Amino acid sequence: MTYLIRYSSESLKFLEKLPPPIAKRIFNSISELGKFDRNELGDRNFEPPKGRISGVLFYKHRIGSYRAICQIVEEEDVIFVALIGHRKTIYKIINEKL
Repeated sequence: MTYLIRYSSESLKFLEKLPPPIAKRIFNSISELGKFDRNELGDRNFEPPKGRISGVLFYKHRIGSYRAICQIVEEEDVIFVALIGHRKTIYKIINEKL
């Protein structure tokens, strides 16, 4: 099974602010996730963070110094990218949104 990748408007805005080579690297890395089934995602730096965010299980995808916070929507075969940010600030942003 493969996944369709969908991005939140907030994650797309973050990518637009980055230098093009970094944004392209992040975008390509996330796009690659769609080619794998759920069992293989763990080998792709895609793992659940400790705990849940507002009761929903989200996953983090490590891309160098950046993290993409994603949710798998199984019934639609979608990986939804909720947030993208630098590893030093992404978890602070998540905590502010709770």
